[in-house]
Amino acid sequence: MQIKKDDIKEKIMSSARREFLEHGYVEASLRVIAEKEGLTKGAVYSYFENKDALFCELAAPAINFIKNAFQYDQCYYASKTKDALLDSYEVTIQSFKSCAQAVLDNHESFKLLLFCSAGSSLQNYKEKIIQIYAQNFYKVLSFFTKTESCHEGLNNKMFVHTLASNYVSFLEEIVLHEPERKEVNDYVKQMAIFVHSGIEKLYLYQTQ
Repeated sequence: MQIKKDDIKEKIMSSARREFLEHGYVEASLRVIAEKEGLTKGAVYSYFENKDALFCELAAPAINFIKNAFQYDQCYYASKTKDALLDSYEVTIQSFKSCAQAVLDNHESFKLLLFCSAGSSLQNYKEKIIQIYAQNFYKVLSFFTKTESCHEGLNNKMFVHTLASNYVSFLEEIVLHEPERKEVNDYVKQMAIFVHSGIEKLYLYQTQ
């Protein structure tokens, strides 16, 4: 019986996922990936241009979530009033919950992206996440102030970069520890309240 092309591709991706997770991008071998599924190295090239293309496809779910999540957040903020956002932790909690759920649902993809990508075209993607987060943060601040520029104290680049770096750490902690659902919920709530309270205090301080 002839094996369907989609089945062969899935076998390659499954083998590659294990290889990349165990050895990282640099040490992973296309030959080993193919042989573990009874295929030739040439068969891999029939579906993927090179090792980097294969790795990027495996990391794609994590990347797609990150891009879409920040678009969603911006729309969600825009649908609320400033006072409602300042008075409620729910917006921040829901945003953090969405991120945590995405990591749990795509755990291996996030692990590849955050911990196994050295040497690939995605090796600097942590900094890319920080940049995306920072851009979204500035947009949110503009929404709060209703101006093109944000309050000087909240607009400090070092502060925003640190906040964005903490977001990456938030993702990494879930990937590393693979916590139980209740532990994740507690962690998310604690982080969300911590971040929301800090931003709220900074905003109110700057506007007094």
